[in-house]
Amino acid sequence: MTVLHQAPFKWPVGPSKVVVTGTFDNWSCSTQLTKTDAGFTGTFDLPWDHKFQYKYVVDDVWKVNPAEPTERDPAGNINNVYTTPSAPPATSSVEEAKGNATSIVSYVASGLGAAFATVTGIDPINPQQIRLEDDKAKEVPVPDAQKAGPAPTAGAAQDPLVPEAPIDAKKPSDALAP
Repeated sequence: MTVLHQAPFKWPVGPSKVVVTGTFDNWSCSTQLTKTDAGFTGTFDLPWDHKFQYKYVVDDVWKVNPAEPTERDPAGNINNVYTTPSAPPATSSVEEAKGNATSIVSYVASGLGAAFATVTGIDPINPQQIRLEDDKAKEVPVPDAQKAGPAPTAGAAQDPLVPEAPIDAKKPSDALAP
């Protein structure tokens, strides 16, 4: 959950400069809106479940936007009004961690990350390519008995249960002698 609500502010096309100000910034004219082809837009981070009065300063003239809600303040001035919604229900960090772990495990098990990274060249979970662990440090040594030795020579026994000397097929009794 985010700590603050992002309140959107808009002014139509026309002026060269638009600022939004109100009780949320103590009327300090601190937020200039961004000019776009569709008009002026911007957001202001506000606490949840609060009511704020505000005005636009359009080319240095204080104005209300008639397309947005208005009300009079105690001095009789007409201001626009914005009420932030109630905060969404909080999830515990344990529940959030379980959800994240389940998502990551499902994502990795599906092979989707590898497929996506292969096609796009970007790992969506780790786009900055931050090395998490050194795999070489975790290599397990292979016991000598499991290491590959030299290739066997022709006629050498392949199986430890088979005698090294060739057995003469004509003399089966020699194969059984000690």
